[in-house]
Amino acid sequence: MKLAIVVTAEMNAIPAIFYGDTVADLLAQIRPLAGTPALQDEEAARAWLATLPEPSGLFLSEEEAKAHLARIRDARPADISPDDVQAVRAKLKMTRADFAEALGIGGNSNTRHKVMWEFETGKKPVSLVLARKIRSLAAENGLRSKT
Repeated sequence: MKLAIVVTAEMNAIPAIFYGDTVADLLAQIRPLAGTPALQDEEAARAWLATLPEPSGLFLSEEEAKAHLARIRDARPADISPDDVQAVRAKLKMTRADFAEALGIGGNSNTRHKVMWEFETGKKPVSLVLARKIRSLAAENGLRSKT
């Protein structure tokens, strides 16, 4: 049994899990989702799913999916320090709330400020996905940093 795990912004971080006997069965179920591009084949589906938040993916068996989920769950922490997070934000001349919003962190201004404070003080670890976003934001703005 093949399966796909899909997480999109419209789903509010709740994964949708689709099962099918073939990849074509999965694609038929995934295509109607809002924001889904034209998925012609397995390769296109895998490429699109790779752009979505973890644990999105297409798997040829439940065992493969469970192994993927275990890798994510047991992933090492991001190699970005609280000082690096603060340095990038400072170089961008952004408030904590604005920086959090630019990184896709939701909530009101106070919530976003608190979340960034937790990252900058080491109270909360930075995920690999968030570390990538921080690095991308820094690169987009031409910043040079250790990150």
